[in-house]
Amino acid sequence: MLPPLIARKALPTLIMYFLVSPVFANGYCDSRQTQKDYDNCYRVNIEAQTRLLEKNYREVINHPNLPADNRAKLEQNQNEWTDQVNSQCRDNSCMLSALENRNSQLRKLYQELQGPNTTATAPKKAASAAPRLTLEQLKAAIRKDHKYEVGFGQVPNQSRTRLDYAGLITYQGQQYVIPANRITEIIPTYVHTGEVSEDGWPKIPGGYCRGVDQVCKDSTNETLGVLPAFWAELKRQKLIPSDVVTASTEVAAPVADGEACYEQKMADFRKENGEEAMIIHDQIVEWEQQCGLPTE
Repeated sequence: MLPPLIARKALPTLIMYFLVSPVFANGYCDSRQTQKDYDNCYRVNIEAQTRLLEKNYREVINHPNLPADNRAKLEQNQNEWTDQVNSQCRDNSCMLSALENRNSQLRKLYQELQGPNTTATAPKKAASAAPRLTLEQLKAAIRKDHKYEVGFGQVPNQSRTRLDYAGLITYQGQQYVIPANRITEIIPTYVHTGEVSEDGWPKIPGGYCRGVDQVCKDSTNETLGVLPAFWAELKRQKLIPSDVVTASTEVAAPVADGEACYEQKMADFRKENGEEAMIIHDQIVEWEQQCGLPTE
């Protein structure tokens, strides 16, 4: 095992070198039916993850809470990580997985730097996994708590006689396999009503949408949901039943009354941070987009 990115005495988060991809991370690109679609899927996503890596690395390396000696270690670590990827990755799947893992690591480090206890020296006691939920309980939980991860791919059926397409949710230390006929019911859909980029991707201030499986994240790396186009593509490929419907109540979209939505978000912010807390412009823009209001 190679050394951690940041010393334990400086930050509680330890980020190790590892290139193993998250489960099902590249299932979407691997399922493309033509070589052209396969190559294009990986090309678009590798380019997007590379841009995101530059952004995440810049935010961490320039963070005021990062000690000078650890800044030098991070620079060295990034160079070594790049060399390791270039020497070990021989295909697009490895490259994309490495980029996604590195971006996830850097976002976690950034959150540690932002937090109130970044100078703590005592290691935290590992939290035990939460009790396992039923799918109905999971469905309700992840619509309130967005700290979950989503993936897709082929998994063995109960009799282990064939592979079936399924969703995978990781929540509070537990992994849940979502059968194809319940994917759109259990996994939230994210309907973006704000600005989009030239290539049609949602513009989420500080956040992003993965091209591989169209899972969208906000600026704190919490999961917003999956874009509707991904469900349509799965139906087209007959990976999920064509008659499954995502009910409007399951969509993680802004409420109908945009002004009320915006006021509620501001009230929640004031309640958590105090009446005098400053609200930055990027946060206001994000609320406006989430609530379907025009942005400045």
